[in-house]
Amino acid sequence: MLNRWFDLRRMALFCVVVLLQACSSEASLPSVSLEQARAEHESGKALMIDIREAKEHATGVAQGVVCCR
Repeated sequence: MLNRWFDLRRMALFCVVVLLQACSSEASLPSVSLEQARAEHESGKALMIDIREAKEHATGVAQGVVCCR
């Protein structure tokens, strides 16, 4: 039980570190154009995840996109 508790704390700390790095103003994330993202998705090289609200899904969802509601 102690090992599981330790693993949960370690995972939580890892998540906090990742979130802090992602929110840092110094973080430089790669950017792609809409055309490049579409091409990568259609070729199976990229996974697109739709995180919009449920009411926004009423406007449509692209084929093959994973929806997280």
